[in-house]
Amino acid sequence: MKVGLLGPLELEAGTLSLSPRDRLVLAALAVRRGQWLSAESLADALWHEQPPASWVKVVQGCVSRLRRVLGAEAIETSTSGYRLRIDLVDLDVVEFEELFGRARSASAEGAAERAVISFEKALGLWRGRPLTDLEEWEPAQLEAARLTELLLAAQEERLAAALAAGRHHQVVGEAMVQAREQPWRESRWVTLALAQYRCGRQADALASIRSARRILGQQLGLDPGSELAGLERAILEQDPTLAPGHEARAASVDCPWRGLASYDAEDVDTFFGREDDVLSCLARLDESPLLVLAGPSGSGKSSLMKAGVVPALQLRGWSSVTCTPGADPIASIAEARTRATGVETALCVDQAEEALAAGGDDVVAWLRVLADHLSGRGPVILTLRADYLPTLAIDPEFARLAERGVYLVSPMDQPRLRRVIEEPARVAGLHLEHGLVDLMLRDAEDQPGALPLLSHALAETWRRREGTLLTVEGYRDSGGIAGAVAASADRVYSDLSATQREQLRWLMLRMAGLAEAGEPVRTPVERDVGLSDPDRARVLDLLVRTRLVTSGHGSFELAHEALVRAWPRLRGWLEEDREGQRVWRHLAAAATEWQRLDRPGSELYTGVRLEAAVDWAARPESMPTVLEQEFLHASEEHAARERLALEAQAHRERAQNRRLRMLLTGLALVLVAAVVASVLAVLQARRADRQTISATAAAVGSKALKTDDPQLSLLLAAAAQQLSPTADTLRSLSQVIAGRPLLSRVATVPDSDDIGVVVTTTDRVFTIDRRHVVRAYDSELHPVGSSDLGDGHRVTIDPPLAANDDVLVAAAAPGDPRQIRLLDPETLDELPNQLRDTPTDAYLVDLSISADGRRLAVAYSPATAEHPVVQDVNNSIRVWDLTTGLPAGPAIELASPWNGAALSPDGSTVYSSTPVAAYDVASGDKQWDSDVWTWNNAMDVNGDRLATGTGDGTPGILIFDARTGDQAMTLPGDTGSIQDLAFSRDGKKVLANGFTGRIIVWRTGSGRILETLDSGAALPLGGAFSADGRTVYVAKPLRQQLQAWRLDGSERFVAQRGPRIPSHENGESRLSGDGTRLALAGWKDSALEHLSLTLVDLSDGEVRDVPVIGSEWLGAGAWAPSGDQYAAGYGDGWVQVVDAESATETDRRRVSGEGVVALSYAGPDRIVAATEGGTMLLLDAATLDDVGTTVALPEDVAGLAGFSDGHSVVALGGGDSAQVTWATGGRTYYRVDLDTGEVVHTGRLNVRHGLTLALAPDEQRLAVGGVTGEGEIIDLRSGEAIRPAVTDGAGDTYSIAFTADGDRLVTGSRGRALGLWDARSGTPLAAAELEEGFPPAVAFEPDGRIVVARLNGSIYTWDVSAAAAVDYACRVAGRDLTRQEWSDAFGGDVPYRRTCPDYPAAS
Repeated sequence: MKVGLLGPLELEAGTLSLSPRDRLVLAALAVRRGQWLSAESLADALWHEQPPASWVKVVQGCVSRLRRVLGAEAIETSTSGYRLRIDLVDLDVVEFEELFGRARSASAEGAAERAVISFEKALGLWRGRPLTDLEEWEPAQLEAARLTELLLAAQEERLAAALAAGRHHQVVGEAMVQAREQPWRESRWVTLALAQYRCGRQADALASIRSARRILGQQLGLDPGSELAGLERAILEQDPTLAPGHEARAASVDCPWRGLASYDAEDVDTFFGREDDVLSCLARLDESPLLVLAGPSGSGKSSLMKAGVVPALQLRGWSSVTCTPGADPIASIAEARTRATGVETALCVDQAEEALAAGGDDVVAWLRVLADHLSGRGPVILTLRADYLPTLAIDPEFARLAERGVYLVSPMDQPRLRRVIEEPARVAGLHLEHGLVDLMLRDAEDQPGALPLLSHALAETWRRREGTLLTVEGYRDSGGIAGAVAASADRVYSDLSATQREQLRWLMLRMAGLAEAGEPVRTPVERDVGLSDPDRARVLDLLVRTRLVTSGHGSFELAHEALVRAWPRLRGWLEEDREGQRVWRHLAAAATEWQRLDRPGSELYTGVRLEAAVDWAARPESMPTVLEQEFLHASEEHAARERLALEAQAHRERAQNRRLRMLLTGLALVLVAAVVASVLAVLQARRADRQTISATAAAVGSKALKTDDPQLSLLLAAAAQQLSPTADTLRSLSQVIAGRPLLSRVATVPDSDDIGVVVTTTDRVFTIDRRHVVRAYDSELHPVGSSDLGDGHRVTIDPPLAANDDVLVAAAAPGDPRQIRLLDPETLDELPNQLRDTPTDAYLVDLSISADGRRLAVAYSPATAEHPVVQDVNNSIRVWDLTTGLPAGPAIELASPWNGAALSPDGSTVYSSTPVAAYDVASGDKQWDSDVWTWNNAMDVNGDRLATGTGDGTPGILIFDARTGDQAMTLPGDTGSIQDLAFSRDGKKVLANGFTGRIIVWRTGSGRILETLDSGAALPLGGAFSADGRTVYVAKPLRQQLQAWRLDGSERFVAQRGPRIPSHENGESRLSGDGTRLALAGWKDSALEHLSLTLVDLSDGEVRDVPVIGSEWLGAGAWAPSGDQYAAGYGDGWVQVVDAESATETDRRRVSGEGVVALSYAGPDRIVAATEGGTMLLLDAATLDDVGTTVALPEDVAGLAGFSDGHSVVALGGGDSAQVTWATGGRTYYRVDLDTGEVVHTGRLNVRHGLTLALAPDEQRLAVGGVTGEGEIIDLRSGEAIRPAVTDGAGDTYSIAFTADGDRLVTGSRGRALGLWDARSGTPLAAAELEEGFPPAVAFEPDGRIVVARLNGSIYTWDVSAAAAVDYACRVAGRDLTRQEWSDAFGGDVPYRRTCPDYPAAS
């Protein structure tokens, strides 16, 4: 309740009106606030010295009525009288004095702007003369005089503070009025004269002082005080200390910082920190018409171009137009040119990576358009993320131009960041609180891509400014650099309805994505798509107004990639739906291409890809566009027609078999003919049977891909492969395994009844079901014991379970006198010391053991009618001392049912979940509570952190400070309503599961999702970490399953082997032909400063560094066929040969003035080297002397494959190594004889852009890998493609290898994809996935297994045999198919076979 005394008595709007007498009593109590006021004093205030006889009753009545208005406890009563509690009533007097004191403190600290703001807030509380209702009561008279004096002082000190803030021009007029209103207060004359002097009005200042002297002398007979006299002397002496420190300027109404959005040309007045860069860019443009501003995301490339370089060009007389590539990069340039105002115009392209990401001929065409502009229309300026620089080499001509025009935009250092903060504030007339700039700089120091985050934090701090002052408090309220973006986005999210939140998620997943390496990427959403739904349009409007999304020509897009990194909720959406994102992006691109080509049937989806896309589109949250729906509908119709055609063919073959059998019967008397006919019939029947079985197995393999149960999916795929070992079934099996690569074991729990709780000890996993049967397993989920604690009845909710290494606490059936059982974790026998004083007929909801093992908390709630609960234990938490078996404190009564219980590590505090609150165990007193009600028992404690569900159904979990109740962070994730959560023992991870079937594991330090585990659609209830935190155990009650998920990937099908070797940040990894040796070439640091060449012997793990030749990059390398030598090519033309055993250099030679971009051995004694510009040399491997004829191709070389004859080579054309460490892109290959210098054959590739190549051992086939997983196999004898150019949708292919017999080949792609192919037919055989990371190098070992190596030092082995895949599936599934499952899948015509004979078949 607010009460105003600074003017006529006033109560908060909306309260009951008071009678005049009640008003007087309230005013009197407020005058003596916080002090006891006798009834006699109140009577004196009401009636002065003549109270009526009934005055006591009247006063009591006034107090009673005031309590009804103010609250029952607002006025206290005692023998001393009455007292107004100022902690329950908000008095404007108290607020005024607090603001006055704060303002004076700010003035004393030299923070004049902050002082002015506080003074103005304090003065704004005044509405007139104070306490006018009690003018005749002496205490009120004294209080009114005191308050009036404070008012006058505040008025004077506000002007003095404004003067100190440089506002002398604003102060003069008001100071003149104040001086005339109170001419005897000398400080007012001092302020007036000083303000006039600082405005350059020296004579007026002296005249004001003379007026003060005259008034004081004539009316009071006094001389001026020392302050006024001293000011007069100082003015006469022109004392320099009187000059203002600065002059305030009128504050702009617009925020001078752009937030996440980039600065534009109209923001040039507030664009600071890049002045030196602008000059350097202009100098670069003087040398070259092409300027490429390259740098990491968040470095400020776009702002440098639009607010720095463009305005500088305009000052030079150049016009300019700016565009972003968008969906049609060439059209965007054409549209920009229509806006050109001069013949010669600078073309500025922002976010050029949008055009380069697609790859293909379109990129080359786009670069040619840019080159055309350079040839006569004016300069071209691009902003480009640094990781896309190599892609410019797709067009050699353009790459040579870019080589001279690349300008690396480096992150700002602290002096420049200080200008980014301070200079726009100065221009806008704003002030920065002392310490704010240093705080921001300190927060920005360790933030990658800090510039947009800093700008957004400044914009949010500006929104919270106090007048013209940006404060530390406002900055912290915004969330600071690390949290301002997330806070803004979460505010938008919290303001939306449930439907609008779904639209927000849809929009974010359309606008944002993660590249294979985890870097954020942006994708525009077309305007008509964005505005097609009212809720979606409302969401977009909010996002644009908060500057999280920008609205451009025909589309919406994220204001900056930094939003992906800075908003945990968005990052969580992207991390948990990576597979869905991959499916959608491929679908969107395919649908667009289908539309562009006028919807031909050849572009439609088929097979597994169609099934995956249809499954994705069926998800409620997917919401495919109209074009995507039409594409999928057309694909399904096309697939249905093909299926009908196959069925018709099968029908014809069966009819033919029947006719043959009839013919066999009819010709039985003709012996020779009968024998021939019978043999033919039998053979055809067998073939038909095989075809039927093969088709059935293929269908089951396809079904396995769509089967949601992980265990059944593995078994069906393995059975299909065993039944018909074809490429289709092997591919299905490998895809099923790759779909859940971290699933390491599934255990069937026979005869269980809804297992719902999982707990772990150091070496055991325990469950309990709804009949109170406790089961124990080892860490591999092999059963080791059980104990039945039930009475034969099934309860309606899951009984609780808790454990540590010393005790297992389980719930027996309600009604059991010993309902809480303490068991030995090793034997499941009851321990001798059990709990005492436990309720005998209660319903247990949750159990929790403190980390020190000394205390147990039990949560109780009302039960069902089947098991009623005694009233004294309803909705309570009780804590026992496990060392004594006695209660550790009183029962803690709770208002709500179904509470979770969690104990602090030392057992002194217990936490409830409904609401989330903390209680002292010893006393039962509440320590803190919150407004979060989780309505289930999902909560856990680790150290000083408490994890719970969100309470409002919002996906994700909350982390509280367990000591204070403050909410520390929200961990978003699509879990649905939370059913269980748990910390790892070290507290570094936390997991949660819910109705979506997903288990999400977060890192608690960063709040980022570590893994999203798809346990299948059936609800997972239990969840627990192993003791070392490397494994997650999950209960699937509806499927009677326990699942184990190995988070470190050590049990993946493609297994990591050996210790990780030293990593490189950039460069390439290359394996020798037999997979026994590895070369890592490139840089060991992200700054590209420390060039390195490392050789690793994979047989013993020995790592040897090779002394490199000083160069700007190491761009090529090749192993000798025997693997005993490695040749390295450098950017300044050197070739170096190294002995692989000793890692010592055997020879070096500078073979060219251009960089070496590709190397290959041609036989054991020759090396082929290709340099920039397309020149190829043949070198002696021992001496590096020239031994052949130099050949110049018409384009650069992207890769080489030498023949064993020592002089022939296949070269992949179309690449350029300008300023990059690997060659990229090409659609032409050349077969060259380097003895004669003849180009023997020139062939055209069907892949859009070739990146790598490999020669088959028979040297008659060439395999080429390209972008987005494209691949092609070419018969070098005919030049025809054995395998047409198709894409598997993976990342760009950077490595290819053949088996020694040439029958198979393996591909390694950027990100995590591996592929196995039939090298003679081009048929895909298998696929596998690694964790996200660098492009892998691949090679076959002599035993047929595949070795995979990455630049980060990870080494893997992939056993590609069908037997290995089946064994892995059986090991993970942990059982065999039942006969019923077999019959359901294969039908009754295919006899049952054991798929996993070493494992039992579930009943």
